[in-house]
Amino acid sequence: EDEDEEEDDDEEDDDEEGKEEEKGKTGIWETARSNWGDFLETQAGQCTILLGKLLAVLTLGALLMRLDIFPEERKNPMTWVDAFYFASVTATSIGYGDITPQSSGGKIFLVAYMLVSTVLVGGLLGEFIDLYVNDVVGEGINQKILDSTTWVHKADVDGDGKLPVAEYVLFKLQQLQKVDKKILDNLIDRFRALDTDQDGYLIVGIDVANKEQAAEIQKISASTGRPLPEIWLDPQYQDTFLKLVPPEILEMVAEEEAETTEEDPASEADLAQIGGSTINGGEDKAEV
Repeated sequence: EDEDEEEDDDEEDDDEEGKEEEKGKTGIWETARSNWGDFLETQAGQCTILLGKLLAVLTLGALLMRLDIFPEERKNPMTWVDAFYFASVTATSIGYGDITPQSSGGKIFLVAYMLVSTVLVGGLLGEFIDLYVNDVVGEGINQKILDSTTWVHKADVDGDGKLPVAEYVLFKLQQLQKVDKKILDNLIDRFRALDTDQDGYLIVGIDVANKEQAAEIQKISASTGRPLPEIWLDPQYQDTFLKLVPPEILEMVAEEEAETTEEDPASEADLAQIGGSTINGGEDKAEV
């Protein structure tokens, strides 16, 4: 009785494993059909264009073989079905050899048609595969990358332990290979070069030009022929650009400079040490 019960249990386990395996296969096929249906729905226009190009290549080959332009081919002319079949197996590089041209002219044409049609059909099939992979497979991979948080800590560029939206978005774009890492590094270096006080942001009108200043820079560049960045950094134009800064921006910058001075005031001894002399009067202070 114990042996019979064990056999029954084993049979039940086998049945369950078989059902799970069958269910897994069914799930795979259902997913594949769903992906294929979604692909055809979203990329119907591109698929139609590729199919039209393919039919054009095959039809042209069939038409030229069916026109009987070579005298020796007129003795045994191809039907339209045979001509299209011949063009298809030739363009796809299958080449069964059951239908062949008989004349020298037909063979010369076939050599040219094989070289051209094989390249064209191969390119069209490659475009279709790329379209499918990018739409179905690529979408799944991109979604996994977007959902993953495994390497997000690497997005903390400045290492302050905080991750603002800009750093997160740039990191994800880099993971998706939408931007090049070298370009990002160059942009970050450029930002830090513009951020003279290293406070983590650029002041429009001070660090970078505002709308009015940009218009003035373009006007100067048009008259002098000098590049825009060079004009922005030229000291002789600083007063002109400063007049175009809104008063509230100037007040904000002045307040920040005052706060910085209060937080880290320099003592006279420090200034004397930096200047390399003892401060005794206004003249020495000016030198320091």
